Amino acid sequence: MAARRFTPKVKQAVWSRVVEDAIWRVPPFEHSEDSKHEKGFRDRVVLESVLQSCSILTNETVFLSEDGLLKTAILSRNLKNLLIVPRLEDFTSRVRLLKEKAETEWVEAFFAEATRAFYAKDKLDCLYSKEKIHERIAERFEDLQPPPAEPLLSILEPQTWEKQTEERITLGTTQFEKRDGERILWKTDVMSAAAFSGKAFLDTLQEKIRISTFAVNWTSQANLEGEVKDTKFESVALKTREMISDNNENRTKWALPAKPVPQLPTLPFLGDYLKNLPSTTAK
Repeated sequence: MAARRFTPKVKQAVWSRVVEDAIWRVPPFEHSEDSKHEKGFRDRVVLESVLQSCSILTNETVFLSEDGLLKTAILSRNLKNLLIVPRLEDFTSRVRLLKEKAETEWVEAFFAEATRAFYAKDKLDCLYSKEKIHERIAERFEDLQPPPAEPLLSILEPQTWEKQTEERITLGTTQFEKRDGERILWKTDVMSAAAFSGKAFLDTLQEKIRISTFAVNWTSQANLEGEVKDTKFESVALKTREMISDNNENRTKWALPAKPVPQLPTLPFLGDYLKNLPSTTAK
């Protein structure tokens, strides 16, 4: 497998479309929190590169992106020779499964079925519900704490963190691991997020969101007709633990409640405060 750099051909007509999309906030452009900064320009350039690449290539193109808005924008173009996966491990998972049955359409249908077998809102017997995955993760108290700071930075980090929100679960992708006899081994990522705050060096307030990513390993019956049956839980393990900025954009992304708006002092409070100020006499 070889990689090559793709340089999009930028012409006046292309920039006209980009500007038009920016004006009307066509995805991947989006509104910024302060309505002053343009959000989405780089993603729009990436989108143009994908469109041009797919127009000149006859074989299937694989695009790696975890950006939901960019993915929505690309899918709206109805490109026939493009596969979008979040990460490289999702792509390699599909390659492993293609060795079992070399039909791309079948592989995508099989992954969709496996995803529903792990969790579906209308599927009461899905693995997530019957094996109480949420409760299993909630019991991993240490894994749901902020990670320890790097030794050289520990003096700048809070020694203790106070939790500001409840945990919110986000389901990641399901990957095919391998076939083991009559069983297929799967791995599904489950992320748990919560906001924390703490006093750091010189009493500086730090506000962060902790993201703990778990790998849930499970198996199903090896049915290469596209059915996923007889699911069984195997194990759950922590993959990564990271801290990101606590802002409204990240809170929305991880389904956390919006940050509380600071309350302004009321007029009666200001009146009482001014009355209690010491009087001065001009000389």
